[in-house]
Amino acid sequence: MISPHDIELVGREIASVSSTFPRCLVVYPLGKKNKQRLGIGERDGVVSSFSVGKGNERSVAFSTPPRSHPISCMTLYDDQVFFVHGSKLVAYSRKGREFFAFDTNVTETPHTIFVSTPFIIICGSFMVTGFCEATELGFYMAPDHINAMVAFIAPSAQKRSSVTFSDYRCVIGCSDRVVRMLCDNKLLSELSCEAAISALCVSETQNAVYYGTEAGSLGCLDFCKSNVILTRVFSYIPSDAQPSVTALTVRDINSDSKEEVVVGRLDGSVQVFFVDKGEESDELTPVCIWSGCVDGRVLTIETGFVTHSQMLDVIVHSFSGKITAFTVKEVERVPKGETVPMELIEDSVDEQIEAMEREIERLRQELMDTTQELARCTGSTVVNAPVLAVSSTFTSKCTISQQAESPALLLTIESDTPLDNIVLHSDVELHFLQSVGVTMVEQAVGPENNPCGVTRAILRPLREHMYGCSVRFWVEDGRLGTVKLTLLAAPAPRTAQVKTVMLRPLPLFSRVGCSDVADDNDHDSVEVTDPSAAQSVLEVEGDFTARDMHSWLQRMLPGTPELYRANQATLHYENVFFHSIIKVEYGDRRAAFFTGSLVALSAIKCFLTSCGLERSLEVKVVVSLHDNALQCELQHIATRVAACNKVVSDVQLIEAIREMQGDCEGCDMSFLLEERNRLLAEPEVVEKDRSRALQNKEYLQRFLLRLYNGASDIMPRPPKATSAVGEALGAACNCGDATALLAELRRIFRC
Repeated sequence: MISPHDIELVGREIASVSSTFPRCLVVYPLGKKNKQRLGIGERDGVVSSFSVGKGNERSVAFSTPPRSHPISCMTLYDDQVFFVHGSKLVAYSRKGREFFAFDTNVTETPHTIFVSTPFIIICGSFMVTGFCEATELGFYMAPDHINAMVAFIAPSAQKRSSVTFSDYRCVIGCSDRVVRMLCDNKLLSELSCEAAISALCVSETQNAVYYGTEAGSLGCLDFCKSNVILTRVFSYIPSDAQPSVTALTVRDINSDSKEEVVVGRLDGSVQVFFVDKGEESDELTPVCIWSGCVDGRVLTIETGFVTHSQMLDVIVHSFSGKITAFTVKEVERVPKGETVPMELIEDSVDEQIEAMEREIERLRQELMDTTQELARCTGSTVVNAPVLAVSSTFTSKCTISQQAESPALLLTIESDTPLDNIVLHSDVELHFLQSVGVTMVEQAVGPENNPCGVTRAILRPLREHMYGCSVRFWVEDGRLGTVKLTLLAAPAPRTAQVKTVMLRPLPLFSRVGCSDVADDNDHDSVEVTDPSAAQSVLEVEGDFTARDMHSWLQRMLPGTPELYRANQATLHYENVFFHSIIKVEYGDRRAAFFTGSLVALSAIKCFLTSCGLERSLEVKVVVSLHDNALQCELQHIATRVAACNKVVSDVQLIEAIREMQGDCEGCDMSFLLEERNRLLAEPEVVEKDRSRALQNKEYLQRFLLRLYNGASDIMPRPPKATSAVGEALGAACNCGDATALLAELRRIFRC
């Protein structure tokens, strides 16, 4: 197995641009000086090609005039660059001469383009359109949002001297967790994955397609065995939670004649994976051999000899607009028993210090020149100069995403300009858990229906996270609301932007494909711990159309397709924490919801009733409960609460044992169980598990109270919740035995 010490990458910023779109960075083929140029498409519609010198100076080969729309994607065919702005496609030669352009007439903003002349494939949010030069060959409409696309020539046609459009294969990754392969604008095959696809790349040497998901997992699909189907090679799900994969590429990084997978993630982390074959089995497993980071979401990753003709660079374009080159450095091996001469170490350190001092001085001078130019242009050097009103020009993005096996949501804030602080207002109470790259200066929780917001907070990003930070929180189910964020930029002129993010009533449910849901028709089984097995049904009838119901589902459940399709009248959702299922069947004047979660049923009933009142539509809701629905859900929750209490008690026991070790140094602890000794040897893991258990327990306690209120709303028993009920549920949650806890919960719920 390869060692992490077999590769070393050193990063440095080589350029800063205004582009915030993925796939707007390309690396040209090798030139005369055995170095490769970069091509970048920017927000003002400018496409530039430049090389990078030793001192990071840019030598511009050409730069196009500004255009009315930003560059949304670009690619290379040989040494020709093709890019899209608005709906128009334009091509430039290596020397900067425009030689081809036409209007694609697509109604979406394309995010991926593939060119293999004379054929062109353009991919937007839902449509994949093929062209032969400027003539449209047809299109394919995906059933869900397309997040990534790659295209390649089928293996059977790779050795032909001439190919047709039907010899190409197009692979798209969608939000419904499905990878689809197209041929001639028709669906050939599809394959379900473990989470929504967020990135794709193709390795033509391996005849494989690599994918990354929003859950942080990686996978590989083989297309060599068949021209019509994709075969799964491996699916790697990390043991700990990982941010979404936002960019992928493959390249032989460490010169071992094998391609490595380079992964960029939502939090700015960059990783290099070596695909290793296990010793005991033939299963392939990715092994991380290097990791680094940039200052924001990774948009694009490319590789090439950009800064040096002999050392490979991993080029990373982040949301902040910065382009970072991670250069591969050869690691000198020192024979065992020998030491490195001190003179060599001192010379290496001195060279690095001198290079850093030169870079600091260059940046300081560049900052002074830019400041003086800005002062001259704005007239601030004039005595009694008037105050100028300026508009915000920076780009920012705020998203809320789910976390696997956790009740927490992740609020991610990104900007291409450093942020000084962020003011947060929410009309729903947010329970903050953890922040990454940000400190919470002030937090306040107001009463319900407060016009200033129920939750208010001021967030200040840390210096190394001023381009992007994140906050984790959980929110009670059944609450529809918004989070309003005011982002204040740090550099002058001080401008701000306001962003609004929706909080849905069922925020932990994620849409899944029907193949990911076990079809259990036997809903009369009693001996089950999975609440989804005891299915209850909520039926809705009224003067609404199928499109009305689809729009309501979009507001209620994350992952609902943006477009309504008449042939897609059944949707499935899964809770990322409890793994309960919601199945929705809907049409004109009628809809049915099948689920084992009473909290979800109560939230759906309340939300649909309010939607009907908003539209002045008559909506009738009828709930048919499974006989054991409440008992099954209580059993499921009792097991989780008891597991949390066990983790906390284990930590307390370990702390007591450590005190014994401190009082009696060298004590023999062989009498402890193997599990206890393992916990003593891994204090960091224990503390992490303890923190997670306490957070989950707090959520589960509030969830039990929400379950009690939901049960009293849709069942004849129990009675309405009181403060005494809340205290009783809180006391019961301190029980470490699942059986005893379940008995106490049944007593409180009167079931």
